[in-house]
Amino acid sequence: AVDSRSSIRSGWRDAPAVLRSLRMSGSTTIERAVPVRRLRAWPRGRPLWHYLALGLTVAVMPMALVATGLLLAQAGEQKARLERALANTSQTLSLAVDREVRGYEVLLRTLAESQALRDGDLARFHEVAARVARENEAAFISLFAADGRQLLNTALPFGAPLPQPFQPTAAAVQSTPGEPPVADVSALRRVISGARASNSNLFRSLTTGKLLININVPVVRDGALRSVLNIGLEPSVLRELLLAPASSRDALGVIIDANDFIL
Repeated sequence: AVDSRSSIRSGWRDAPAVLRSLRMSGSTTIERAVPVRRLRAWPRGRPLWHYLALGLTVAVMPMALVATGLLLAQAGEQKARLERALANTSQTLSLAVDREVRGYEVLLRTLAESQALRDGDLARFHEVAARVARENEAAFISLFAADGRQLLNTALPFGAPLPQPFQPTAAAVQSTPGEPPVADVSALRRVISGARASNSNLFRSLTTGKLLININVPVVRDGALRSVLNIGLEPSVLRELLLAPASSRDALGVIIDANDFIL
């Protein structure tokens, strides 16, 4: 029994040599029975959730792209509508400001035809102009001669000394940098030189010390400029127009003069 086990172990040890000799001799019987090369294992498949996720992505992606395109188109349409609404509101406010200014011009032209002014009765005209200024929430109504001298101002009692913006002492008043000018007479000068109505930018009044805007109209007699009437208004008079249209309450509106100062 010992010899048999020894011979079996010896035989297993000699098996590789036997196989080599059989291959060299051209035998194929052992090749079929004892394959030399191992077959590779078939790769394992991916988990099911992977294929489900891939399918869901493929199905949802076109829908997401379509939804994104629709949202972008809707946003562009809303922006266009908003721009049109703001443009219409801006035009409406501009027309409202023009109407307000024209209304004050008509008021001054009517006042210029008063009998007191035609008669040269400045004391009586001061009373009339003061009443008109109060009724229209104006800071003052003033009268200038054709040479630029201020003749009366309803912010001061009749006969009181009046500041003269065309004199060197008034011109010497320095404006603070970054603030509206003091005693800006550019609009008044345009009326005197051209006998046409003109509106001022924002300025600080020599008479009241307040920030005002002026509306100036010429007083013409027999085709010649006799004097200039102007009305001083606080910027709040025009700012109130921004709140008038209902469509402007959700938007920020400002009125800016030619010097880039916000009224």
